[in-house]
Amino acid sequence: MTQLIRAFSKTDADYEAVAEIHNMLWPEYLESTEGMRANDANRDPRFYFQRLMWEEKGKVVAYASFGEPAWSYKPGKYFIYIQVLPDHQRRGIGSSLYDHIVEILSKCENRPQKLTTDTREDMDEYVRFLAKRGFRQTQRQEVSRLDVADFDWEVFAGYRGRAQSHGLAIATVAELSKTDPEYKRKLYDLVWEILKDVPMPDPLTRRPYDLWIKQFDHPAFLPESWFIALDGDDYVGMSSLWLALADQSRLYVGLTGVLRAHRRKGIATELKVHTIELAGHRNVSYLLTDNEENNPMYDLNVKLGFRRMPGWLSFANELNQENTETHT
Repeated sequence: MTQLIRAFSKTDADYEAVAEIHNMLWPEYLESTEGMRANDANRDPRFYFQRLMWEEKGKVVAYASFGEPAWSYKPGKYFIYIQVLPDHQRRGIGSSLYDHIVEILSKCENRPQKLTTDTREDMDEYVRFLAKRGFRQTQRQEVSRLDVADFDWEVFAGYRGRAQSHGLAIATVAELSKTDPEYKRKLYDLVWEILKDVPMPDPLTRRPYDLWIKQFDHPAFLPESWFIALDGDDYVGMSSLWLALADQSRLYVGLTGVLRAHRRKGIATELKVHTIELAGHRNVSYLLTDNEENNPMYDLNVKLGFRRMPGWLSFANELNQENTETHT
């Protein structure tokens, strides 16, 4: 047999195969086997998740991941991601994997009612692939990049001290871990309050605290790059960066936000300037981030010098029993 669909096994070979395919397709978002293993170890076991591998003549040329979205759970809602090596595309592999996944999901206890996925807006062929199967766009994310060497330090020097002028202080998680025994719980609560105001296609599901804190052991976690705004002992704002484990010349921007009572004072801008300054000290070439297209945080990033790149599109396919059966 020269062709095989099989389950993913947590071997070095399978992790390396998935990373190779992902990195060839998405060089801006490089994966490492170390990061993938950590992500798998931190998954919420309450939610269904699978990967499939497509082999031809003993070589993995495509893979798919699918399951229940722990970040936005609803019974019957599933995500699907399919990745095929460029020189194996347009041969029906993606279609076969999609149909195979829909058949698997049709046998789950929670029958599929909604399928979600996303892709970059310049991937015209995949957008057509989704439209043909009933997917409709639900959200657009602006992707932007800051070349650290081009950051205008003089223009934004005046933002240093904004927090202090409003009676606030700024500290890193690395510093807070030594002075505040409750720093993880306070960060957990702060993150959730900020996320409530981040535009999403569907409501978010709050991650349990005991699973959320596992990110502090993730190899991409960089505690000195998480800057927290403090009002006394209260955490009221943050901006964070994550390591790109497969390429130390870049950093990925994490969550940035300020609680409503402290907004429009320049606090978010100062927090972002701190992260850019840290990137400069680490000799990082660039920062990469994304924001929902109407999110004011995107405007702030543009103001700071982030340049627009092709955006990400989110899609959903609202299923009914009839069109589910046509794929099974």
